[in-house]
Amino acid sequence: MTNQQLYLAIGIPAFLNAAMFGLLIAYMNSRFDAVNSRFETISHGFDAIDRRFDAIDRHFTDIRDLWRS
Repeated sequence: MTNQQLYLAIGIPAFLNAAMFGLLIAYMNSRFDAVNSRFETISHGFDAIDRRFDAIDRHFTDIRDLWRS
């Protein structure tokens, strides 16, 4: 077996493993981005609920002020 054959026998599988690992990392990153965007959507929904509760709190404050006067 010559040196060139050894380089090919070791180099090609190492290169393919590195390429597959890179693709796996890219796939996982895209999946995490998708999950992150879903959590941001849910967070915006909770922000809307918080605004509704703030409006209710203001209403109760207005009623309390009305009762005091």
